[in-house]
Amino acid sequence: MIAPLCSLALDTENSKLRSLSGAAIELARTEIEELLEMLETRNFTIHELYNIELATDLQQDSAMQQKLKQIRFLVKLNKEGYRRGHLLSNQATPKDWVDVITEWREEVSVSFYYFSKNPGLLLS
Repeated sequence: MIAPLCSLALDTENSKLRSLSGAAIELARTEIEELLEMLETRNFTIHELYNIELATDLQQDSAMQQKLKQIRFLVKLNKEGYRRGHLLSNQATPKDWVDVITEWREEVSVSFYYFSKNPGLLLS
């Protein structure tokens, strides 16, 4: 498990926490999965994760490498102001979705991410 204090900080609606770092933090499989789940569903404020790497025994595991890439991508979305927290809430309107996708249309990975979260936009 991620150190309890780090886990608590990431898992809450802590709008002040923007950066988390440590000295060469090597994450185990369950920690990667826990962190990814938090970033996908509850943490939209963290902007930087420094020195986060896969544990040595996972460095050749392509599935874990992909999950670490997803973590870094979600952190980028948080940092760059893609309003992910608002869009994934029940309060976002279709116009909110279109505005963000239009604003970041040059970022194909961002557009794909949002279309995958709300495929109905393609039909409207």
